[in-house]
Amino acid sequence: MDLVSSAGRRGGTRGGRDQFDWEEVKNDKHRENYLGHSLNAPVGRWQEGKDLQWYTKNKGTSKEEIDLKRKEELLAVKKREADMMNRALSGATATDAVKEAMRTELEGNSIHASAENDALEVQDEHSRRKHMESEKKKKKKKK
Repeated sequence: MDLVSSAGRRGGTRGGRDQFDWEEVKNDKHRENYLGHSLNAPVGRWQEGKDLQWYTKNKGTSKEEIDLKRKEELLAVKKREADMMNRALSGATATDAVKEAMRTELEGNSIHASAENDALEVQDEHSRRKHMESEKKKKKKKK
């Protein structure tokens, strides 16, 4: 008797997958026994009008936030390149590079000054966003 060849001859879907429906799970008295029942078959008033999969959505996809992330990346690249150039040319360490950048900024070196200004703009943008978020939270609490 060949069990393997006879198993492949049966038609249909394995495990009754074609007969399964989440709507039936909603009405089942043992719906808590199904994995994913709270998302796929929610029952009750608490989930009406709510996004039950809010944690899977992308955060910060607005144009402003994308631009801010891009500025941060460019600033980090500029800083790494300046450090690498300083090490290659003079063998200076990272702290020496910072001291050099501060000195050249005071002298008016436009390359280092623009990098420092970019850093300050990014920091100001972060603090402004945090302040706005805290204000929104306060308004929500008042309601």
